[in-house]
Amino acid sequence: MTVTANAVELMELDCQGVESEIQHVIFSVYTEEYGVDVLNVKGIIGYTEPLQIPLTPAWVRGVIHYQGAIIPVFDLRCMFGLKVNVLNENTVIIICGVKENTFGLVVDKVTDIINLPEAAVRPVNDTVTGWKTRFLKAMGQKDDRVIFLLDLNRVVEMQNMEMNMLSLV
Repeated sequence: MTVTANAVELMELDCQGVESEIQHVIFSVYTEEYGVDVLNVKGIIGYTEPLQIPLTPAWVRGVIHYQGAIIPVFDLRCMFGLKVNVLNENTVIIICGVKENTFGLVVDKVTDIINLPEAAVRPVNDTVTGWKTRFLKAMGQKDDRVIFLLDLNRVVEMQNMEMNMLSLV
């Protein structure tokens, strides 16, 4: 097989100006928009009441059966210290996977799937502090929207820390 001069020129094209984008599932929790990397989303299901587990933190809604596994379900409103969620037909559970951990996140509504260019993503500002910022990886901007990007590794760390504390009781 021979390579033509045109093919070589195409392969040598300078890719400067081509910006990397990451696709995110966008959802609302109370009045704010959050996002998670689509590669960490295993599914989105309608809300089903989890089986409650005694002696767990309030933000642990319980567990559900999902594709042959029992997974924990976390309520982001409760985790962030926001007003209690009124469940409705828009309430869903986003099934997420991080490393070997699979868990569900209760959110008010999935609103979008968008591509965010790297240039539109900024680290969380030091002036933004508080409990829920510990779960933020970055902030993204799309048009006039500010989207908080969750750090799912921190959600898993929080779950593990809480479970370890419970085992000491």
